[in-house]
Amino acid sequence: MSGVNLSKYQLGTYSKNKWQRVGTHKRAGVVVPLFSIYFQKSLGIGELEDLKLVIDWANKTGNSVIQLLPLNEFGPTFCPYDSLSSFALEPVYISLRMIPGAEKKSIKTKLENIRKAYPTGKSHVDYRIKKEKIELAWDIFNEEGCPNTEEFKKFIGGNSYWLLDFALFKVLKDYHRGRPWYDWEDRYKNRNIDELEIFKKEHEREILFQIWIQ
Repeated sequence: MSGVNLSKYQLGTYSKNKWQRVGTHKRAGVVVPLFSIYFQKSLGIGELEDLKLVIDWANKTGNSVIQLLPLNEFGPTFCPYDSLSSFALEPVYISLRMIPGAEKKSIKTKLENIRKAYPTGKSHVDYRIKKEKIELAWDIFNEEGCPNTEEFKKFIGGNSYWLLDFALFKVLKDYHRGRPWYDWEDRYKNRNIDELEIFKKEHEREILFQIWIQ
């Protein structure tokens, strides 16, 4: 970009409205993977709530940009760049302690047991924590029920173009024990509409859980 006015160039791109909002002056920042940022109360891995720690650190150190590795739901390799969806977020990052219902004694006991079994600060992340957190999220979902709020309805409506199919896909994948879609039963692999409608009715609660967890 030698000899080019960088600010003028940035404001001439398709993302000019973004540059106008954040400014075109030089900035300092940090790139971090969320799985490596954890708090004492985190369950085996960095969580969304723990981003507050990074924000506070960035503020104190003069960094004004925080870039995260992709947060999309992992594929079978648990790699941030091997995701199942371009839209769905990885549920292992959920801070279960912040979910309504987590304050109940039975849930708090399970949270503490998981925390002891999967402590943070190890040399690597034990990704078996995902199964533990999903199972506990399922317990909370069943105890609290699905929220019937305007906010939840708005979320579904605003994301229906990917959310409903993704939730169905997730339940179908679990039904086929994690196998790739091309190894599923033909009626599901080939998207037989009648068979899929039957499956939706039979697994309505599991599908709703996948929507809720997003």
